[in-house]
Amino acid sequence: MEFRMHINPASPPEMPSPGGAPEITPSTPMEPEIPPAPESPTGPLGPDGPEVVPDTSPAEVPQTE
Repeated sequence: MEFRMHINPASPPEMPSPGGAPEITPSTPMEPEIPPAPESPTGPLGPDGPEVVPDTSPAEVPQTE
């Protein structure tokens, strides 16, 4: 808490100068895009889901028939 109070007066002039505001901008949009990006390919692409379903579906169809 003491560090924040002490940096408060030096945070506005020093933080935005080195890249405090720009660092939060890419971090905010990138954070929500990271979970949907890996989840999107993992869901539709399903390296462990649809891949196993179609691989077992065609293999089980001829074997069961």
